[in-house]
Amino acid sequence: MNSDSKTQSRLLLPSEKQLIHEIADLYFNEWGSPVERTIVRLSRPMPNEDDLFQLILSNNSDWITTGGVSLNVNILNIYPELKKFGPWISMLCTKPEYRSKGYGEQLLNKIEKSSKEFVNDKLYLYTFTAEDLYRRNGWETIERVMYKGYETAVMEKRI
Repeated sequence: MNSDSKTQSRLLLPSEKQLIHEIADLYFNEWGSPVERTIVRLSRPMPNEDDLFQLILSNNSDWITTGGVSLNVNILNIYPELKKFGPWISMLCTKPEYRSKGYGEQLLNKIEKSSKEFVNDKLYLYTFTAEDLYRRNGWETIERVMYKGYETAVMEKRI
């Protein structure tokens, strides 16, 4: 991992409107997630019926990556049979200029540790872009589905 020790993680606060807008724009550019829906979702106090928490990893001058744990994720709208799984690592995304430097992996580890407050046994996620990253970190593929035109891995990890 190339990420440096000058980073810090913390909870995203609903009052951080500018940061929430930047995250919503990133999600739209990466996955086509509707900006307004993301803004509404991240502006609500957590935990709530959809999201347990959202973390931000930052350095002294900028935020780098964000992600959290959710009970309700978009893939469940297409594959309701996946509702037997959860909670889900969700919305983990690194700003383009910080990719391939280990920051996503660093935040993933912090999310996993933070989730122990909410999760008894296992966490789940789905990905069509970063399966190797998750596998390197102990995640196992349990199903494959087509989602948004991509073969998507549904993965789990015992925590």
